[in-house]
Amino acid sequence: MGDPEEASTDAEAVRVCAAGTMTLGVDVTHHQGEIDWASTAASSVKFVYVRAGDGVAPDTRFSSNWVGAAGAGVLRGAYQSLRPSQDPVAQAEAFLAALESNPLSDDDLPPAVMIASDGSSGAKIKSSLATWISVVEAATKRRVLIKTNAFVGSPLGDAFEQHPLWVMNYTQKCPSLPAGWDDWSFWQYTDSGSFDGLELPANGSRFNGTIEDLKEFAANSHKSGGPEDPTPPAPGSVWTPAPGTTWQWQLVGSIDTSYDVQAYDVDLFETPASTLSKLKSDGRKVICYFSAGTYEEGRPDSAEFPASVIGNVLDDWPGERWLDTRSAVVRGLMKSRLDLAVLWSPTTWTAIAIAPASP
Repeated sequence: MGDPEEASTDAEAVRVCAAGTMTLGVDVTHHQGEIDWASTAASSVKFVYVRAGDGVAPDTRFSSNWVGAAGAGVLRGAYQSLRPSQDPVAQAEAFLAALESNPLSDDDLPPAVMIASDGSSGAKIKSSLATWISVVEAATKRRVLIKTNAFVGSPLGDAFEQHPLWVMNYTQKCPSLPAGWDDWSFWQYTDSGSFDGLELPANGSRFNGTIEDLKEFAANSHKSGGPEDPTPPAPGSVWTPAPGTTWQWQLVGSIDTSYDVQAYDVDLFETPASTLSKLKSDGRKVICYFSAGTYEEGRPDSAEFPASVIGNVLDDWPGERWLDTRSAVVRGLMKSRLDLAVLWSPTTWTAIAIAPASP
């Protein structure tokens, strides 16, 4: 990824210092070779993140490192290098496959994803990251940790601020943060650290807190209720169409914005920004819709649905097929569509309408 310190400046990102005590850790891949985990455990290293794969390619030493760290009593977590240009569902499934034979325990650190710089656009990075997170969180029930630097991560905006940040910034100063975050949980401060038990240099990181704080961080990453669940909106804060509300829903052709109606129902993927701006300036309520239960040819995410979840053709709708909504992959992709609606512009939509699957 290059040097994250060189990729960002103080003018582009805000530096945030640790709140107090920091806890030392390391992340390892097959590049470190065989590791003497007993020596590592006896040192100042208190946690390790083990790479499960790079894109769709598995890390050949994941299993031995995963088991070795646990056997030595080192607090561990698994991460994957996400290649935005590759299929995010296939990458998520590769990560989950690695964990299938080396499962997460309740005490393990949450899954992490490192955004690899491969020339992808900001929009592509957002989409791939949202899809990967949706699939992995649906399967693991853990809140994912995002690893990035100020340069690669800033195009994400505040879309992923609910996820803890593992910031990469090779500096002796306090780390610079990407836009969208105002604090960090982990800080990778070097990619060439020397650590007991490792013959070759490795990435060194610090957790923003004590070892007890780190254990609590791991426990709080479980998605089974608590403060990370969304808060229901206050009564009256959500627009509710009254009986008799007039509306327009156009399925083909360019949208005719001249109808004197109160609301327009428009397609999430196909409605131009200029049309949305026109409707909003005219005082219309704008609802975006998408199908949560069908596969449609030509959609931006259509290539991400595996053949195993695509079912029969819909009557009278060429190119559209039913989806198996029991699949975690399908549910993850539908969550990504919701995330896309929010990422596109939180101020554009008055509401989001979802066409459900057939029973």
